Amino acid sequence: YMECVDRFLMSCVGYSVGTFIMGIMDRHNDNIMMTHDGKIFHIDFGHILGHGKTKLGIRRDRVPFVLTEHFLCVIGQGRPVSKDSHEVTKFKKLCCDAYMRLWEERDLFLSLFTVMQSMELPELSTEADLDHLK
Repeated sequence: YMECVDRFLMSCVGYSVGTFIMGIMDRHNDNIMMTHDGKIFHIDFGHILGHGKTKLGIRRDRVPFVLTEHFLCVIGQGRPVSKDSHEVTKFKKLCCDAYMRLWEERDLFLSLFTVMQSMELPELSTEADLDHLK
């Protein structure tokens, strides 16, 4: 059981930091999945680099990544957790560590997305689209 909780925690960290950095939008329960052993994975990457959906000029996505009470309950081993609990503090530290590790490789990351511009993806076609990564 604890291995699954740890796997969930680590994949939740990766998902949170990854979607934040790449500006992956339109995250909801229909496109956030979980494997039988506790890993989170995603489908539907139609909105990236901060290009979120709007309706009547209002942005649908209002947070940089989704972290539900249910996610926190799993991280808390089945118990609701507070924002200053040990589990949430550990989650925040792991997110900061992951972010800083990716920050160290930001030039490589930006270069890879620059190369992908030639693929003419709708949300990665101009130099301005890369601004989200800078």
